[in-house]
Amino acid sequence: MIANACHIDEIEWREAGDGKRGPMRWKEVFNERRGDSKEFVFGYAELDAGKAVPLHTHEQAETIFITAGSARVRLGKRVVDLAASSAAYFPAGVPHGIEALGHEPLSYICTYATEKLGQNIEIKAADEAAASRFDILNDTEHRWAVLEEYEPWVPIEPSKGRKGMMVRRLFGFDRGHWPEMMGGTCHLSAGAHYTLHYHDQAEIYYGLSGRGTVYVGDREVDVYPGVAIYAGSRVVHGADALGTEPFVMYWLYGTESTGEVLNWTPVEDIYTEVRGQ
Repeated sequence: MIANACHIDEIEWREAGDGKRGPMRWKEVFNERRGDSKEFVFGYAELDAGKAVPLHTHEQAETIFITAGSARVRLGKRVVDLAASSAAYFPAGVPHGIEALGHEPLSYICTYATEKLGQNIEIKAADEAAASRFDILNDTEHRWAVLEEYEPWVPIEPSKGRKGMMVRRLFGFDRGHWPEMMGGTCHLSAGAHYTLHYHDQAEIYYGLSGRGTVYVGDREVDVYPGVAIYAGSRVVHGADALGTEPFVMYWLYGTESTGEVLNWTPVEDIYTEVRGQ
């Protein structure tokens, strides 16, 4: 059973330098070598205002979640503008690109699904002719871009009322019919405890706001904005929200091999609202 955690400030920036990803700089936070994550290559990327990642392809599916700034995102021949707290899903082999809008840098989480195709992510430049062959509507059935606030909060443990956890599902089997990853955001109100549990899907958490303790395997991790956690398949994990503000995280399941059914299995009393009571 594998679990790892770090803050993105612990990772050095890398520059593309090959022209295929333009002036993007990124930090590769988890992969098979760093963090023992075979299901994901998980990282954090930045683009200066007015800069762009040109059209390109790769065989692994990719997701992004914007943490700051705004972007013009292209998939095939379609283009959408996204603000902070938005997500996009790039299916395998489809040309896509990203442009930083406005006057501020664009920052975003980027994740590749690598369980089946491996972590040798070969970036290939794409042109307008190649992009124009793909026309994927951004609709309910094949959604590939969404603003977080458009999705409702759904309680995970409704018996806990306001002291439980709520999630927003942004992409996955039921949000675009994407088979490789499922993800969104989660919200724990002040004092809430998310029940210790496990499931077959490996999972990543990333702190967005507030502060909390995430229990993962035999570790207790202090999580705040910029802290990322990888929990392998069937690793026991849960969380407590600390302080007086809500604790909000980005979450991501790897579903390439396990599928969409979550065998969510608690290992403590699900009605316990505060750890230790």
